[in-house]
Order: sequence, then C-alpha cells, then structure tokens
Amino acid sequence: EADAIYEVPKYVDTNAVSWEMTEGNSQRINISLITEDGTPLRIRGWYSWGGSMRYGFSLLFKNSIVIRRWDNKLGHRDPVTKSIAKGPHKHYHDPSYADSRCYETSDVRTGDVNGALFDFMKECHVSVEGIDYQALGEYHGV
Repeated sequence: EADAIYEVPKYVDTNAVSWEMTEGNSQRINISLITEDGTPLRIRGWYSWGGSMRYGFSLLFKNSIVIRRWDNKLGHRDPVTKSIAKGPHKHYHDPSYADSRCYETSDVRTGDVNGALFDFMKECHVSVEGIDYQALGEYHGV
C-alpha cells in the first residue's frame, strides 16, 4: 500500500506554502496534499542552522506513517543490510521495520533547502503548479 501511495499523483491542497519559525535555530514546513481519489497526505519538512545546516522532508500518510523520507544526517544504519549512510539518504516504509530502511541517494539537492524541497516533492509525484511558495531564503538568506 505504501508503494501505491508513493506512486499516485498528488496535489498541494492549498494556494500558499511557507516556512514557520520554531524554537531555537530552526523552521518547519507543513504541506497538505490530496490525491485524485481523495487520500489526504502531508509533506513535513524541517530546517536547522544551529552549528551546521541540516534539513529533511517526509511524505506522510495519516500524519505519521512515513511513505518516503529524505535527510542529510550521516550515520544512519539500515537494519537489514547493516550498511551505514555516509551521506544524504532516503527512508522508505517497510512492514517489518517501519521507516528504518534506507538507501543513499543524490537526487535531492544539498546546500539548497528550497531546491531540495522541490526535488523531494517531484520525486514523490507532487504537482506544484500554481502554488505560492515563500522560499526559506526570504527569511534567512539560505
């Protein structure tokens, strides 16, 4: 079911999308999505600039089930292959391991959180046509 949700075309369920400040040196983004059959989904993103720039994004079903997740945190260990991620990687849903399974990837930009968000949305089959996106750089010069 997770793979089917991942593959289906998705649309942003609002006209405007923007980042919000949270406590400390971080911001979050929360984007409501809808599929053609009415399945509600969500993309959540986070960005932290305290010490080093880190960010990540998740495509969620029922607000908590990870369908896909991308982050640039080093050192995540895949529970099946035992390989350790040495760079940006994606997590995916596995019936036995939830979202602990991962693989390294280079198809999401690093060093550009706004571009990375759009890369992730494209990879997750999300149409971004017509949305008003307030880029993170408009707040913090990213």
